[in-house]
Amino acid sequence: MDGIAGRLYPMPLWEAIEARLAALPSTNPAKRKFLEITAYYGTEVEPDAQGRFVIPGILREAAKLQGEVAILGQMDHLAIWSRANFERRLATEPLTADDMAQLAGLGI
Repeated sequence: MDGIAGRLYPMPLWEAIEARLAALPSTNPAKRKFLEITAYYGTEVEPDAQGRFVIPGILREAAKLQGEVAILGQMDHLAIWSRANFERRLATEPLTADDMAQLAGLGI
């Protein structure tokens, strides 16, 4: 994995993703790969009494989550990173003038 432990989707949004996947032919290689990965790593989780989610061990291991994590709102889901990996990514992949120009072209 690239340092991201995973994505946390609200169930209605995940169900919409599943509906779009169901419309694809079962022979589609991207669909097959995606379903294999999400079946292996994915799990339904519920918040505990304090509103926290427990990240399954298989995801913590794959993303090398030890110590602090970074939880990033991504419009329709949360991305969960090892804080050290995310900070390293920020340093190596900064927001550039080209990125800003592209966003400005989109009216952002």
